[in-house]
Amino acid sequence: MNKKAKITRNIFFITAIATSFFVIGSITYSAKNRAPVVSKVHAEQRPGTEQAVITYDVNDPDGD
Repeated sequence: MNKKAKITRNIFFITAIATSFFVIGSITYSAKNRAPVVSKVHAEQRPGTEQAVITYDVNDPDGD
């Protein structure tokens, strides 16, 4: 194998490894970012008004 072919092969492998790390890192990061969970939703209109009182609990599994 000549020198140019070795360099081309090395560049290909380095690019493939870097791309793999990027993809794995992106998947890992997105898996850690979870949406907040809303529960115990309650809505009640105030008598004689057009206003409503809405209460709910929010839980953010990531804490962000």
